[in-house]
Amino acid sequence: MTRVLYRLHEGMGLNAGGMSFSKKYEGNKIPKNNLLSNDVFVLDNGFHIYIWVGAGASDKEKANSFPYAHKYLKDHKRPEIMPITRVVEGTESAKFLEHFGPAVAPKGCCIIS
Repeated sequence: MTRVLYRLHEGMGLNAGGMSFSKKYEGNKIPKNNLLSNDVFVLDNGFHIYIWVGAGASDKEKANSFPYAHKYLKDHKRPEIMPITRVVEGTESAKFLEHFGPAVAPKGCCIIS
């Protein structure tokens, strides 16, 4: 099953105050280190949409998470009745975590856990 992960991020610098919504990863198992605590992510597993809210996400990112998830459904011609579940960092269910694999180290570095 292909999963797609999008990042919802409040802009900084020239894009200060704006929101960006961009594809972060697409594949079978998403490396867990793609979830960043300072942002909100939208995961589409083909049957369900999850909104993952990082502990350090801004109020603006949190407030815009459902509107961006609904816009994603419309823009990608997904069924409007597709379930959307909000998941808060630290309270992830086993069902949500099954979409993620182990962290992947950036090139030239390592992951120590």
